[in-house]
Amino acid sequence: MEWMAGPRYLSRRYLVLKIINNIKPKSILEIGFGNGNLLEKLNTMGFKGKGIDFSKSACERMLKRHKDKGFNFIIENVSDKKFLGLKEKFDLVMALEVLEHITDDMDALNCWNKLIKKKGFLLLSVPAHMHKWGPGDIYAGHIKRYEKKELYDKLKKSGFKEVKVYNYGFPLINMTAALRDNMLKRKVDKTKTLTQRTKESGINNIRFKFGSLIFNDITLYPFYLLQGLFLKSDLGSGYVCICKK
Repeated sequence: MEWMAGPRYLSRRYLVLKIINNIKPKSILEIGFGNGNLLEKLNTMGFKGKGIDFSKSACERMLKRHKDKGFNFIIENVSDKKFLGLKEKFDLVMALEVLEHITDDMDALNCWNKLIKKKGFLLLSVPAHMHKWGPGDIYAGHIKRYEKKELYDKLKKSGFKEVKVYNYGFPLINMTAALRDNMLKRKVDKTKTLTQRTKESGINNIRFKFGSLIFNDITLYPFYLLQGLFLKSDLGSGYVCICKK
C-alpha cells in the first residue's frame, strides 16, 4: 500500500507551498525528503534542485518512481543526518520535520546555513510543545519538540535574519491528535533504534482504505483557511519557519 498524505502533512504542505510561491526560488534543496511527495509537487510547479536523504530506502523509492521520467530534482543518498559534505549552494534550503531528529540542532542549523546562497532562505518545520509529546514522537524517532521562543532564538543565533515562525494545525490537528497517537501507540517497535525509526518516519505512516478520498486538498481546504487565522498564535501542534540568510 502506498504512502498516504494525512491531515497533519497536508495542512503543513499547504502553508509551505504558499511560502515557496511567495519566494519563487530558482534552486531548492530539500533535506530529508522522506516519501518525496513535496518534491514531486514542486516538480509539477516547475521548480528544480536536489533532494537528499540519509535513508537509502527513501532514495531508492524516489529513483525507481522517476526512472526515465522528466524530473527536475537530483536525488542523492547522504550518510549523515546533518547532511554534511555538500558543496553546492541553493536559493532555498528546506528541512521539514528533520531538526527534531538531531541531537545537536545548533550544529545542524549552522551547517545548513552554509548551503544557502547570499540572501537565500531556510524553510523548516518542527513539532511544537513538549507537553504534547506522545506515541507519535516515539514512533517517528523524535528527540524533542520545540517551543516558539526557543526555535526563534536558535535561528537568530545561527545567523538567520527576518525570522518568521508560524504555528500551524489549529484546530483540526489538535482535534485529531489523540486518535493519531492512539493508532501509532500500537505501531511503535521498541526493538528498533532511534536511527532506524528516523529513517522510516518519512516513508511509513498511518494508511487506511479510501483515506485519500477523506483527506485531500479539497476536503481540507476550509481547515486550511481556518488555520490561517491562527498562524501567529501558539495554539497549534507544529511550527513552520522561514528566515533569510
